[in-house]
Amino acid sequence: MRKALLLALSIIVLYGCAEVRFNKASGGLSGAFRLSDAERVEVYPSSNGFKGIPAEESDGRWIALLPYEENFTYFLKVDGKLYTPDCDMRQRDDFGGEICIYSDGEKK
Repeated sequence: MRKALLLALSIIVLYGCAEVRFNKASGGLSGAFRLSDAERVEVYPSSNGFKGIPAEESDGRWIALLPYEENFTYFLKVDGKLYTPDCDMRQRDDFGGEICIYSDGEKK
């Protein structure tokens, strides 16, 4: 029982702690993602046709400048693997998975 609990907590800590924040910035929208142990992060927003935008690590967060749109969907690629962060709003994608929804005025 104890091993199962420790395993569950480890999974939550490693994969469930992706904090997501968006702020308007000159030239677009700054997206910041807190991801444990990531070595490379790319953001794929619908606002540019889902073309990957490399994020740069700064103080424990991965930051990318995205094209601004009032509403768009997005997902991440973390160390070469597709990843949907812990966001408030999601929708099904065309491939049976889920992607996040950003809506202006709210941090998703």
